[in-house]
Amino acid sequence: MEFSLLSAPAVAPPTGLAGISCGGNHCYGLKGGAIWSVGHNANGQLGLGDTDTRTAFTEVTIDD
Repeated sequence: MEFSLLSAPAVAPPTGLAGISCGGNHCYGLKGGAIWSVGHNANGQLGLGDTDTRTAFTEVTIDD
């Protein structure tokens, strides 16, 4: 299945988002020092440790 933010249902960002940056088919947001991502993830570009496409913002876990 091809994913496109242009054809996907509207995605509500987490409340309190401080900033957002989008690429062709994915977006990242900042909230309280955490990174959140959504969109196409075929190459792992969302930073979530897998290649599953996300249709809702998901917090990125960063290991120390």
